[in-house]
Amino acid sequence: MVEHTLRVIPEPAENTRVVFRQTTTKQPYFHRGSPEFFVCGNCRFALVLGLSFEEVDREIRSRFRTYSGEGIVIQCPDCKAFNELGADVG
Repeated sequence: MVEHTLRVIPEPAENTRVVFRQTTTKQPYFHRGSPEFFVCGNCRFALVLGLSFEEVDREIRSRFRTYSGEGIVIQCPDCKAFNELGADVG
């Protein structure tokens, strides 16, 4: 398994980034079969399981036509920190 720790950032200004938030569950946002996974930079909660950055980026592009690749922000459902999933993660 290849673990990537995401960078914690301040909450982005509204309508400037694609931000994923969970309101009722505490589970990874994406889950597939690859050995890569991404954890919260604050508490190490697993946010993405089984996808590479490129696969997550492709998934986001297919769902959000306005997404311009500026980095995905994932709010940790456990500690509420904002984590940036960008091409430089590694």
